[in-house]
Amino acid sequence: AVKSVTINATTALTATLAADYAAASTLTVSGAGKVDLSGAALSANLTTINASASTGGTSVVLGAAAAKFTGGTGADTVGLGGFVVSEAVDGGAGVDTIVMQDGSQLTAATAAKITNFETLRVNDDDDGASDTFDTSLLSGLTSAVIGAQSAGDGVVLDKVSSTVASNITIAGNQAVGPQINVVGASTVGQQDALTLKFDDGAAAKNTLTVANVAAAGVETVNLVTTDNLTLSSATGLTGATTLDTLGLAD
Repeated sequence: AVKSVTINATTALTATLAADYAAASTLTVSGAGKVDLSGAALSANLTTINASASTGGTSVVLGAAAAKFTGGTGADTVGLGGFVVSEAVDGGAGVDTIVMQDGSQLTAATAAKITNFETLRVNDDDDGASDTFDTSLLSGLTSAVIGAQSAGDGVVLDKVSSTVASNITIAGNQAVGPQINVVGASTVGQQDALTLKFDDGAAAKNTLTVANVAAAGVETVNLVTTDNLTLSSATGLTGATTLDTLGLAD
C-alpha cells in the first residue's frame, strides 16, 4: 500500500483521495493552489498531514483521532469529523477554520492541541441533542459559523468574546434556535453587541429558517441578511434594546 502522497498544487485542486494507504502514512501539500480534499474524510491511515508549505490553503476532514495536521500560510479548513483529537492540529498562519460537530470535541484537553484557528464552524452531528461549545478555549478565535442544524439539534456558543460576538454567521436552517452566551452580558451597566450574519455561502439567494435566537443580556443585536430570513421568534433576545436589520435580503 502507498506510504506517502505529495500534492504540489500550482492551481486550485479539488479531489477525493483513495483509502488504500499503509499505516502511519503521510500527506504533504504545497504550492500556491487551493487544495480541497474535504469531499470525504481522509483515510484513517493518513496520520500526518503536512501543509506547512502550502500558500493556497488546504481543506481536509481528518480520518482518525490520532491524525496530526500542520497548516501553511493560506486559509486552511480542518474538519474533525466525529473524532476527539489526540494529536496536534495546527492551522498555521492565515485565517483558518476548525470544523466541529459535537461539544465533546472542544474541551480544555483538546483545545490545548488545536491551535492557530481563527474561525470555529459547528456542523450538525444529527444526534437529536444540543451541543455546547466553550469558545473561550480556542485562543485567537475571531469568528464563528453555525451550519444547518436538524430537528432536535441545537448549538450553544458559550463564553463568547466581544470580538467573536461581532462576527457570527448562521449558514443554514436552525430547527433549534442557537444560543449565544456573550461574556459579561449579565453585568449591570455593560453594553453588549451581537452581530448575526445569515448567509449559507451559496451563490443563489436562499431562504434560511431559524427558530428562536437567544442571547440573554445583549443590548444591541444586528441581523445582517445575505440570504432571505424567516426568524420564528426573537423572544430569546431578552436584553435587547436595539435591533437593527442590514443587508440585501428579506
